[in-house]
Amino acid sequence: AGLGPLAVSVPCSSPPLLLVVLSYIYTERISEASLSLHGRAMLSLASSLSLVRLARICESYLLSKLDVRNAASLLIFSHESGHSMLKEGCLQFVSSNSDEVMESREWSSLVDRAPDLVAELFASATGARKRARSNSLH
Repeated sequence: AGLGPLAVSVPCSSPPLLLVVLSYIYTERISEASLSLHGRAMLSLASSLSLVRLARICESYLLSKLDVRNAASLLIFSHESGHSMLKEGCLQFVSSNSDEVMESREWSSLVDRAPDLVAELFASATGARKRARSNSLH
């Protein structure tokens, strides 16, 4: 008696994204267009499938596109999804560009949705200033 068909459950609601990730698994190549189109979702899927290299590629790509318009939402995403490299990069960026980021439309969403992040951001910013002052004294 045969085993019958094998069903595999993949946590992905987007067939185009799944095709991109399957292509990556077989070729170890990913286009910038795919990263641009599916960056956050691809990072989540890569993490859930333990595709560590693809997840790092996605995080690096997202960090390279970080700006004052998307910093707050990317910080929330990285915090909620547990992507520490991305979160650290976002914290550093927001600390360095706090005036501009705080004027963005996304800032109030961050404050409402993740107040604990505001405290973490403040600690990150003050820690960076302390390190900079300490380095300038030496």
